[in-house]
Amino acid sequence: MQDHESQQKNTIQDTASEQSESTSLSHAESHISFSKGTPSSNTVPPQYKPDPFILRFGIDSLYLSYQGELSEDGENRLSELKELAQSDDHRKKDKAQLAIGDHLFEVLDKGQKPFAFVLVDNWFRIAFSRRSSKSMPLAYIQISSELLTFTPIEEITRDLEFVIKSLACDVSTAKVSRADLFVDFTTQQNLDEIDITHWVTRATLFDKHYIRPHFSGWSIGYKGDISARLYDKTLEIKKSGKDYLFLIWSEAGWNGEQNVWRLEFQYRREILDVLQSVSLDKFLLNQGPLWRFACLDWLRLSLPNEKDTNTSRWPLHPLWASLSKIAWNDNPDKSLKRIKKQRIPCDESLYINGIAGLTSFMALHNITNLHEGVKQYIRQAKTFHDARGRFSNESFISYISRKVREKGRHYNSIKNTL
Repeated sequence: MQDHESQQKNTIQDTASEQSESTSLSHAESHISFSKGTPSSNTVPPQYKPDPFILRFGIDSLYLSYQGELSEDGENRLSELKELAQSDDHRKKDKAQLAIGDHLFEVLDKGQKPFAFVLVDNWFRIAFSRRSSKSMPLAYIQISSELLTFTPIEEITRDLEFVIKSLACDVSTAKVSRADLFVDFTTQQNLDEIDITHWVTRATLFDKHYIRPHFSGWSIGYKGDISARLYDKTLEIKKSGKDYLFLIWSEAGWNGEQNVWRLEFQYRREILDVLQSVSLDKFLLNQGPLWRFACLDWLRLSLPNEKDTNTSRWPLHPLWASLSKIAWNDNPDKSLKRIKKQRIPCDESLYINGIAGLTSFMALHNITNLHEGVKQYIRQAKTFHDARGRFSNESFISYISRKVREKGRHYNSIKNTL
């Protein structure tokens, strides 16, 4: 195991030397080369676009941890707000909010084991441990994927550390607990033709996915210290609702018709530790080498050679060879929009997600007329809630009135605080 870890360390250290001289890690020059390829452009005629055609790449998920200790005042404030969040009185619940800078965090009524307190807004989900939890990190943070799409990581962490230091003392530098690196691309190749035998890897867990009747992708090595997903992102967006990616892809040259595929590697703390990339600074510096380690050392898509039983000698699939050579950098699409920090429903949430129930109801009952659909939906919703209300003494109208009052107080408190 020790030899295996040493080999992994050498790989990541070697490939890191491809960075510029100013950021050199002072290791031997890498044997892995990469090229920048053709820049994404919506002026490139389709017949001249490379295959695969790279639309974007970056960090999709980032989970950080900090060492330190809540201040006495910080823990008292969080304890009081958590108690308010646990109240049966909705007027008290609405006050379970903490303003820090231009953030307004909702303090949840439950912690996240083994952390005692959880704060959430549209940028961060922050879990804090109690002062008495000496063996635990001070904080564990999940950063919004949409925020990572549009905002430089330096701005994100500067804002995050201001929040944490407002409640804690002796705060360390950030460590990476988990990170997902990805590339979005289009290709003319039929990825459904990939067979499990074409993958050369140490991983043993494989799943080939379908959303009937369409092939939707692969999951490889899941639950491990490093894992991979190759999947149809356009199909996944129908479920996740992250349609802001359509504009980004279009500006990069997507024609709006081809399926966009995503190759994504997930790195957990254990593998990052082996590869000496746990600190956030080292992780950001090593994004390229980490990507090439995953593509060339841990997992390869090959062209099988039936005459050679040694799979390590099988040549790289041309698609994989291109994807492995991406010139990595942190270059989010920050010019497109700013991400609100407040957890107030956006137009997409109100007018797309908000009518999902109505459209599902109409489809289920074969209703095509909108006015008839709304009328029938309200009628059956009333029947449902009135029947359920026999046990709670709350009719459909009472239920609607209560929810409007609760949400009205919540959103008004956000507006008044900021």
